[in-house]
Amino acid sequence: MSSSSEPLCAQCNLPLVLTLTPDSEEEEPTSSDNNTLPDDVHLPCGHHFHWSCLLEAYETTSCPACHTDISSRPPASSSSSQQADPQILVNLHNEGGLQQNLDIFTLLREEAYLRAFPEQRKCLAFLEFCAEGDQHAIVTLLQALPEEGDPTPAQILRSTHPFSHPPGQTGLHIAVSNSHREVAFLLLLLASEVPELEFPALVYQEAAAMGIMREEQTGLQDIRGMLDEGGRSAEDIARQMESRGPGVWHGWAGKHWLSMPQR
Repeated sequence: MSSSSEPLCAQCNLPLVLTLTPDSEEEEPTSSDNNTLPDDVHLPCGHHFHWSCLLEAYETTSCPACHTDISSRPPASSSSSQQADPQILVNLHNEGGLQQNLDIFTLLREEAYLRAFPEQRKCLAFLEFCAEGDQHAIVTLLQALPEEGDPTPAQILRSTHPFSHPPGQTGLHIAVSNSHREVAFLLLLLASEVPELEFPALVYQEAAAMGIMREEQTGLQDIRGMLDEGGRSAEDIARQMESRGPGVWHGWAGKHWLSMPQR
């Protein structure tokens, strides 16, 4: 039992532990401390929360209990610091041990967004897979049986990221930024009108091996023509990257793989 000197969750006022339940009917619960795990998020303001309680209560960069701003700016020496997200540095104690000065801003922001827009969960997952270069995860997501309220595969392919820099980047922007050429080819195959004969044969072979093929694109927005909120196409990002020296996108500029041809 928790002593009066131990902190409690500022949201539910319960001890900062997660109680384990038996995995089966044959397994009997014990009365020892071995039946619990630590579950403590210690915020910079001093308040403590269960992880689930913090996710439920979080809305801005303020503590849900005292409304103190708990965010901080990243170090000035960080690259692209002018565009960098704020940090929320906490001490997290859970089954993995104690992690000090852990930045949880991105996780909290995403969960708050999905709480407001639950239908966007698959879109955010898709964009994360584009950033990671995980073709197989993208295809699995697109082929998954839809649940009520889910976006269609065509909508997922053309979704934009609310938290990119600048906001509004497509999976193609993100794949280019992270030098994932195979993902870019996959997105162009599934969400553009790039002529079929222009794709390398290997692109079709890999798509067939993953069990996905191009569908009719008439009437659908071509992903190459989608600009982020800074007015940039995926080709603009590729050109900027190539200006620093030849890389993955060498030779792509001007071929209208990553931007729409002039009509």
